[in-house]
Amino acid sequence: MRLVTYVRAGDERKRQRIGAIRAGGQSIVDLQAASEALRGRGNACFENMIAFLAGRSAARLEAQELLERAPESCRLPLTEARLLAPVPRPLTLRDTMCYEQHFINAKKIGQQMLLGQDVTQMPEDSFKPPKVWYEMPLFYKGNVNAVIGTDEEVAFPEGEMFKDYELELAFYISKEGMNINARDAMDHVGGFTILNDFSARFIQTRESHNEIGLGPAIGKDFATAMGPCMVTPDEFDPGNAVMIVRVNGEERGRGNSGSAYYSIADVIEYISTGTTLYPGDVIATARWASVPASRSAGRWSSATSSSSRSRVSGCCATGSWRPG
Repeated sequence: MRLVTYVRAGDERKRQRIGAIRAGGQSIVDLQAASEALRGRGNACFENMIAFLAGRSAARLEAQELLERAPESCRLPLTEARLLAPVPRPLTLRDTMCYEQHFINAKKIGQQMLLGQDVTQMPEDSFKPPKVWYEMPLFYKGNVNAVIGTDEEVAFPEGEMFKDYELELAFYISKEGMNINARDAMDHVGGFTILNDFSARFIQTRESHNEIGLGPAIGKDFATAMGPCMVTPDEFDPGNAVMIVRVNGEERGRGNSGSAYYSIADVIEYISTGTTLYPGDVIATARWASVPASRSAGRWSSATSSSSRSRVSGCCATGSWRPG
């Protein structure tokens, strides 16, 4: 199933609802309304997406039946819904770096665009990650209060000229756990989505490349987009996913998730060391190598030099999601 959190057009109270996208992708079944219509009562699992994730297989089975049986009164056209992030306020947001080529590309971009160096004259091995990268899937924590949905306007810090984004596969935790073994890790995953990790690169460089050495702050704290939907694990192959990113409606990149150095199970095992993961936590896997960030970021900056705003969306490519 593909699930969404949305606000119905014209709802002055802006109540958040969760729904399942019907076959064809043109309409949504309101799961709480369908439960009330078919069961005579609401369901706590459909109050929000975190409750749905915590409901695990029971919530998914019930949602699947409601999706198939919902009366017309519980359906609405997708055009009448404003899609939010699948989990509008995750409990935590962690972003890892699972792709070796991501590190290599990022280092090249930094040395070429920010330091003015000619990377074509430098040996390829000089861009490889340090030894520690191959030993553990390091991560940083993002700002859960700055999560936005697909196709929303992004406001960058004032004056930033190198506005960058990434295209990442992210997943939601649905089962609480600490010190999770990799062999059991996928049982803790409740769904997958697309994540765009925005960066103000000049600010980020000043904040991170100094004697203090702390992680991202203002350079990444302003916005992270997710969506448009969450797809359940039974209908998605995280090892062969194709996704697309668009800026102001123009396709800027696409990639496949199959080239990760660290698996999702590896990431969960590491991140849960000594700490508890909860339903509603979201974890991202970093940019895929085939997304041309340096080129598109430069075009984006020059096109919006007088403005700090732009619209960025993620979407599933044709054939990305297994048919349900």
